[in-house]
Amino acid sequence: MKKIEYVYNVINYFYFKAMIRFGIIFSLKLNPFVFIFKLCYKFQKIKDIYKKRGIKDPIQLSNDVTMKLLNDPENGPSVYTSQGISASLLIFTFLGIYHILRALFFPNFEDYFEQNIGDPFLYQLIIFCAASMILTAILLSGNGNIPKSVTYLKEFDKKTGFWRTKWKIIAFLAPFITIYFALTTGVDGYTGRFLLSLH
Repeated sequence: MKKIEYVYNVINYFYFKAMIRFGIIFSLKLNPFVFIFKLCYKFQKIKDIYKKRGIKDPIQLSNDVTMKLLNDPENGPSVYTSQGISASLLIFTFLGIYHILRALFFPNFEDYFEQNIGDPFLYQLIIFCAASMILTAILLSGNGNIPKSVTYLKEFDKKTGFWRTKWKIIAFLAPFITIYFALTTGVDGYTGRFLLSLH
C-alpha cells in the first residue's frame, strides 16, 4: 500500500506542476480580462484610483495573488485539478479490473443486470467514482493537520535529474495507459473478447 501511495503521489505531483503551468498561461498570459485591465491601467485616472487605495502596481499585485493561488498545495485550483485527474486514472483502472473479473467469472452479469434493473454503465460509474474518491482521500490525506500530498510535494520538489525525467514520462503516459486498459478489457476490446471466449 505504501508503494501505491508513493506512485500515486508522484503522478499527482507532476499533474500539480502541469496545472500550475496551464494556470499561468490561461490566467496571466492568455486571459482577455488581464489584457483589457492592462490597457485600462494606462489611463492616468485609473492609476490615481489605485494610488489612493495604496496600491502602486495592481497588475503585479494581481499576478502575485494568482501565483500564490496556483501554487497553494492545499486549497489552490491546481491541486484540485491535479487530484481530479489522478482520481480519473483510478476510475479507468477500476473499470478495467471490473471488465477482467466480469469476463472471467460473471460473463452474463451485464445481460442479467440490463434485463432486470437497467443500463449497468451508470451504476458502474457511480460505484467507481465513489471508490476512486475514497481511495484518493486515503492516499493523499494525512493523519495530522498536514495532508500526505503536501508532504510529498515538498519531498519531490527536492528531486532532480533522471528521477524527474522518468516520472514525467510515466505521468504523461498514465492517462493513455489507463484508458487503453479500460477499453481493451471491455466487451468490444480484444482482451475482453478473448477472456469471454474462454467460456
